[in-house]
Amino acid sequence: MLSAGWHEGSLVIQCYGVGIYKSFGNDILVGGTASGEKITFEGVSYNLYKTSVDDVFYFGYLSGLPNDHWGPVEYPFNSSPYTIGSNSLGYNDLYRIFKVKIRFYSTSKSMAAGQRNVSGVDVIGGVFSSKGPVVSIPWSMSFLPFTFKAKGPTCKLIAPSEVKLKQVSVYKFSTLGSIVEAANFPLGVICSATIPNFEVSYAMQDVNNGLNASSNLTLTNGVGDASGLALQILDAGIPIKLSPSSSGVMGTLSGGAVSKSLSVQYIKTEPRITPGTVRGGVTVTLSYE
Repeated sequence: MLSAGWHEGSLVIQCYGVGIYKSFGNDILVGGTASGEKITFEGVSYNLYKTSVDDVFYFGYLSGLPNDHWGPVEYPFNSSPYTIGSNSLGYNDLYRIFKVKIRFYSTSKSMAAGQRNVSGVDVIGGVFSSKGPVVSIPWSMSFLPFTFKAKGPTCKLIAPSEVKLKQVSVYKFSTLGSIVEAANFPLGVICSATIPNFEVSYAMQDVNNGLNASSNLTLTNGVGDASGLALQILDAGIPIKLSPSSSGVMGTLSGGAVSKSLSVQYIKTEPRITPGTVRGGVTVTLSYE
């Protein structure tokens, strides 16, 4: 929910000297564009209406005082027209108040951080009319354009800047595809304890070859560097695809934190391995949903 409370507007219709027991009609239509989605809020089902921003919607209701009711009647916004009649009863004058209340809402569990500029919308409108005396008064109620900023969660990545790999003999790699354990390391985040319990996902990209979408890290190729093998990072024993479009689940935040253990292994990629220094790296991107 984007709104902390209901945004309320009132329309006052007041006529003098109309005569007693005169009947008036108020034909009302919701002016927004329905999104086709609904929300249940405080036990009431509401249609969601679009704004100029894709992930910002609004819903609301009209409150009026029709004939033969001692209290106001509330009408949640929908596509059906409303007709709320009014009488001057035993008085010469007519006084009616119609209220509109709306709230803004996003269907996204986690909105992307940034500024949003929402254009104004004619929320509701109608024609207040009578045949005797002849009255026809068009009216509408709108919300004005406004701007707000969505703040993203402030979190700290928990991961070593360097992972020390085990020294192993080339003789441990008997065939192509042979693997040998190299290291373990933690991957986690710490956020504010008040942050919602988002599910945190991660994606990794090869720093030495940004186009690499395999699970084998590209190693540096310099003087004294090893060749004929690669590194793989594993999540629960499964090699991680090195692509921004491939993500793994870290877990669900609890108390603002979540972490998991990952592992690294060597894998033989060529018939012959040249001993030397093994160096590779990844960038890590986190997402919250």
